[in-house]
Amino acid sequence: MKNYIKDLNECILDIEKASSILNKTERKVLNIIDNTKLENLDIPLEIEDKFHIATHETGSNLGFIISDLKLTLKKYEVRLNYPILSDEEFEKITKNEFSTSLIQEIKTSISLRTSIELLEASKLIKKVKKEFNILLLKG
Repeated sequence: MKNYIKDLNECILDIEKASSILNKTERKVLNIIDNTKLENLDIPLEIEDKFHIATHETGSNLGFIISDLKLTLKKYEVRLNYPILSDEEFEKITKNEFSTSLIQEIKTSISLRTSIELLEASKLIKKVKKEFNILLLKG
């Protein structure tokens, strides 16, 4: 199970390399455009715009997607450690502040499938939150 997480992280590195290539290409295109202006030549605006979209905008979008992928994989990595939780319960724990209402809600939900005490639910939630936050900090 953990091997494919490693493999997916390697794929993210490949996407980061692609983003880096786009950034280098953007600088290269800007230099070419600047040099043509020094020679009193103009590259048509349509060409500049298309290169801008292909390099800068695509690279920016990749940056956002890379961040989302990393977060999603981290969440999933933690998620694998807690099979007692449903996906919905796990999401509630990672998205909400620790509170007695959260403990009660998770305890009630888990109790529909298996027996769990309030203290046990509280410890489980704290452990999930701690592990998830550690992974986020490693970022």
